[in-house]
Amino acid sequence: ISSSFSDVNPWGDLARNKISWKGVDVWLTQLHGALDAWRVTPDRSPIAPAIVEKKQAVWDKVQPLDKEALADLVWGLGHEDEVVRDVAADAVARVADEGGVRAVIERLNDEGRAGASAALQKIFKKWNDAAELDRRASELERDLATVTLQTGSRAEGQHKKLQDEATKLKSKAQQIRHNIPATLATAEIQGALQKIIEDEGAHSQARREAALAALWIGRISGGLVDALVRGMDSKDRNVREACCRAAGGVDTSISTDKHKLADRLMKAVQEEPAKNPDTATADWANDEAVRQAAAEALEHVALVKTLPALIEALDDNDARVRHAAFRALKEITRRDFEYDKDDKGLPRQYEPDKPLEERRKGLAKWQGWWKSTQGVVVLVERFWNFQSYWSQMDANKLFNPDTLRKEVASRKWASVDPKIDEDRVNRVIEEFQRRKDVFVQDSVDLGGEAVDQLLKFIGGETDKDGGKANAATRYFVAESIARIIDKHSVANGVERVRETLIQGDSPAKKTGAALSLGFLSREKIGASEREALQSRGLSASEVEVREASAVSLSKVGDASSAADLTRAAGDADASV
Repeated sequence: ISSSFSDVNPWGDLARNKISWKGVDVWLTQLHGALDAWRVTPDRSPIAPAIVEKKQAVWDKVQPLDKEALADLVWGLGHEDEVVRDVAADAVARVADEGGVRAVIERLNDEGRAGASAALQKIFKKWNDAAELDRRASELERDLATVTLQTGSRAEGQHKKLQDEATKLKSKAQQIRHNIPATLATAEIQGALQKIIEDEGAHSQARREAALAALWIGRISGGLVDALVRGMDSKDRNVREACCRAAGGVDTSISTDKHKLADRLMKAVQEEPAKNPDTATADWANDEAVRQAAAEALEHVALVKTLPALIEALDDNDARVRHAAFRALKEITRRDFEYDKDDKGLPRQYEPDKPLEERRKGLAKWQGWWKSTQGVVVLVERFWNFQSYWSQMDANKLFNPDTLRKEVASRKWASVDPKIDEDRVNRVIEEFQRRKDVFVQDSVDLGGEAVDQLLKFIGGETDKDGGKANAATRYFVAESIARIIDKHSVANGVERVRETLIQGDSPAKKTGAALSLGFLSREKIGASEREALQSRGLSASEVEVREASAVSLSKVGDASSAADLTRAAGDADASV
């Protein structure tokens, strides 16, 4: 029929569909016919032997076709019978590839909505199970990469066993995924989700499902970010809530996307329609569920600049919003000002212009903390925590990759396999720099106002570890200050760093200031800064200040420093 009567409607189109469906529609239809007998029995359990056998029979026929069966299985997601839909959804999850996942997403907005939703959940279950095995394998491989073994040593056999275990975990993960790609955050899949989310004409439930699917996948970026922002402007409060929740899955390593979503989430958490004096223009779709979802998403995005909006939400009329905001503040800042003692024992009656006394006290504590710190201390403590758990290599050395590579190269003669050592160091440097850059970018995004606060920590001294100066944290603060000055052209920023080198109240702060001058772009460094590094830094009584000054002068790269550096090469301390 397809070849001889292709133009005869509707038979030509139907024949072509039948060919693409590979007979799967017949098997699903036969299953549907067999369900009547099962439904009139006392045992209508989905795990009854009779029904399990019929489901297995369908899968036995579908399995050899693998992803060639996808077209008809996707058709089965819209079947009128829920058992048939479930069988189709289960089979889709077993054979779907990237195109199959996209096809399932596209069905969220038609009559196959229920089946497509079930299929997506089954796909995500498989993908997450596999991802967990991959994660365990990666951790094993990372740990093994930090160990250098002597050939024939007793530990070599154990090392081989662990390597084999990592290989088995990765193989098992691939078996679970089968055709499903290792990452679902692909352009094709994200594009399909974006198309539904941003379509104001799409069914609201389809938009909700697509937004939640985006959250499950995570690492949201690009056009999908713009779609979620548009979805947060929907007149449907359910769509808006789902998009707010999905925003928490943004790829936090991409600064632009992260800030775009954070800006819209802050607007959502702050706009309480009941407080708008003009009820006609109030945005009533921004209800308490939306504001709560926005606060919870901001907790995951965890940007310091969002803290004022969350602090303002502590005065929300709805207890759920206030408590979500409080949890976000506590999680982001690692501080607790006892705001959670909100209305204990009191009636739940809230008036926008008469906050409860307990609420007012808690709000005042948070407002005072923000005014005195601008949240900068949070970023410094975050990096301190990161470096304290960093075990692959000395974090302090990783801020100067070229120097570290030269150090490794100088030990080639003593290495069993110099190439392995070199590759391991390069992997560690790459991972550290990638993760460190996220912390630095968050500092830069706070703007020029953060410099004064960061200068308080330029020695690497925090409340952590008894206030002891931490070298890696010092490097982080020094680089952050330099990057902020470079990007935002902070008035007197370079001068303030230079003065800290000259007049800092501790050797640690002078050291940090010297390092920060080295991180600045060369055009920002003038004769005064070079003079401070050469005459004050290289001649300082503290070894760490002299060493930091030499490191920074090498980055500045001005010939006028040669004479002073030549003298410093005879320093009594080898590190200098």
